[in-house]
Amino acid sequence: MSNEEDKLEIKCMDEFFDIEKSIGFVKAIIGLQFNFENETIEEKDLEYEKFDEQEEEAVVQKDEDGNPITPPEGQKTAFKPRDYQWTISNKQPRNLPQIFMGSKGKTLAIHEVKSAEQYSSSQYEAISKSLDEICNKVVNEPNPFYYQIIFTE
Repeated sequence: MSNEEDKLEIKCMDEFFDIEKSIGFVKAIIGLQFNFENETIEEKDLEYEKFDEQEEEAVVQKDEDGNPITPPEGQKTAFKPRDYQWTISNKQPRNLPQIFMGSKGKTLAIHEVKSAEQYSSSQYEAISKSLDEICNKVVNEPNPFYYQIIFTE
């Protein structure tokens, strides 16, 4: 995928949530791949929304004298997006490990990375043995997990 628009074609998040909605809870994923994919987003790579002061003033309702109107007792105040920290995610697609770990909870889900050579020098045998391991782990591991098996090119 050489240009930025091509990267936006893959919608791992939509596909992942459609699978969970249609089929059921995803407990484990194995990634058989040539490159490592980070399961977290680095803080330095995050951009946050910035809100204008003028937008806030426009939302506040005022009476005829220009004084802010307080909501009646028991009524909730209006939702103010600026009260929360929002990340800008446009044109910043997340990879499958980030989506999986984020949806399952980083404290609950397990992320493991192994080299294919730990299983075998043959790629086909490494795939077979890693799949055997993940199937065994699905049965015995109570927490969801994401395995990345990295092959050398």
